[in-house]
Amino acid sequence: MAAGETLLGPWVLAGRLGTLDMLLTPRHVAQTMGAQGSDAVMSVKEKQPPLRAAMALVWAPPPWGAVPASAATGEVAH
Repeated sequence: MAAGETLLGPWVLAGRLGTLDMLLTPRHVAQTMGAQGSDAVMSVKEKQPPLRAAMALVWAPPPWGAVPASAATGEVAH
């Protein structure tokens, strides 16, 4: 068992909200919290430009100009 999981062991996490640093928190710690029914807020600091850029891309609204105005369907034989 990893150190983070050992520290979380005695805590009742179900229904709780935890805050974590995205850069320094191992994935398995966040997964353990989720498995125990907890939610997590993970912060991304300004000193993490590549991660901040990736998060900005994920949360950015879609470029509506690039979405086709219509769609077409067709049939393909076996």
